[in-house]
Amino acid sequence: MNNSAKLSLLAVLTACLLPSTSVLAQDAQARPPLKPPVMRLTHLPPAAVKHAGQGVYINTGNVGTTVAGGTYTAVDAPITVLCPGTTGTCLLQADEWLQTGQGSTAGNEFALCFYVDGSSIGSCWYNGSTPADGTYVMGSTSAGKTVTHGSHTVQTFVYSANGAYLSYYNNTYRVYKP
Repeated sequence: MNNSAKLSLLAVLTACLLPSTSVLAQDAQARPPLKPPVMRLTHLPPAAVKHAGQGVYINTGNVGTTVAGGTYTAVDAPITVLCPGTTGTCLLQADEWLQTGQGSTAGNEFALCFYVDGSSIGSCWYNGSTPADGTYVMGSTSAGKTVTHGSHTVQTFVYSANGAYLSYYNNTYRVYKP
């Protein structure tokens, strides 16, 4: 191939590529750069507060009993925890785990409930459903309550819609000072 033929071929190829390059450049100019979405919170969460651990109370065991449906039943024995100091508050935090089983009805939901000083703190939400086929399931929840300084009693209760066998549990109660 002679030099003039090579130059002609190069000119043709260049001419073919130029329009596509200019179209790509135009497309890039027509589209704005991507921006992250703007989040508009209608309800701002409270600011986090650093807390120092003051104590951990672990209560583990096997309930080993069947409970009736529609009742609140204690999972563990009450434990007295201490919010130290002569003034101020503490955060009591509970991580509650419970295994239920031997169910025979569908829709047999259960809820774990955190009690402080003999009253539910309002954290009683359904955590799971005991299987109708007699097998077992583990449910868990985490809840917290701010209390004044001094001694307080903490305990976990369970509510079962249709009744269930209560088996293994593990409840960890923590005391934090802001």
